[in-house]
Amino acid sequence: LFNNEKIALLSSLFMAVSFEAVQYARWLSNPPPALLTTAIFFYGLWLVWNKKPVGLPLMLFIWGFSVDFQFFLVYQIVFVIGVFFYLLFKKKEILIRSFKSFYWLYIASIVPWVFYITAELKFGFQGIRALLGFMTKHGNGSNPSIFPKLMNFINSLIRNIAVNLTGNDKQIAFYLLFIFIGYVIYLFIIKKKFRGIILFLLVWFLSPVIIYPLEKNYSYFLNIGNLYP
Repeated sequence: LFNNEKIALLSSLFMAVSFEAVQYARWLSNPPPALLTTAIFFYGLWLVWNKKPVGLPLMLFIWGFSVDFQFFLVYQIVFVIGVFFYLLFKKKEILIRSFKSFYWLYIASIVPWVFYITAELKFGFQGIRALLGFMTKHGNGSNPSIFPKLMNFINSLIRNIAVNLTGNDKQIAFYLLFIFIGYVIYLFIIKKKFRGIILFLLVWFLSPVIIYPLEKNYSYFLNIGNLYP
């Protein structure tokens, strides 16, 4: 992103020793692969940002695997659709090159859905029923209005910071989140050279907000992968 080896190495180190990476490395089921596919998905978005034809088919291909690993990551389709229409109306030549050069990747995007449909048939549509329950069954203290759900998203970001940086002190984590968002906005205003990168990282960091208005269980793992940015 920044063409800076020090930033790359520090970011890799921080991620490797983070609470999220350590926690998911101990998990025996589905979250660990989703941590990887989410990163690849947003790398595809970055490639689109940089006018690379492979960006959209990479996003589409890896999105299917993300859904295989964590069904709620179906919300990432919002970015796939958004990118498609952006290219269709703004960068049609890139979209055409994408279909011509990476048609095999579009075809391969069917593969993860074969896995998904096979599993659904084998286990009596367990995933679909879980998805419906995820969006319809109320957890403790849930509220149907949008504001509490958005507050839940903010609280989840505070929790991310707390478990990774502040020894689970959520009050300090709240101040860090406030400072972080404010500083990012400040950089966006004064650092014109890096506006694209900053906006990309901010979109990635805040992307889970898309799923929060839909879910009704107040699940704690919805922010998987947003520690990278």
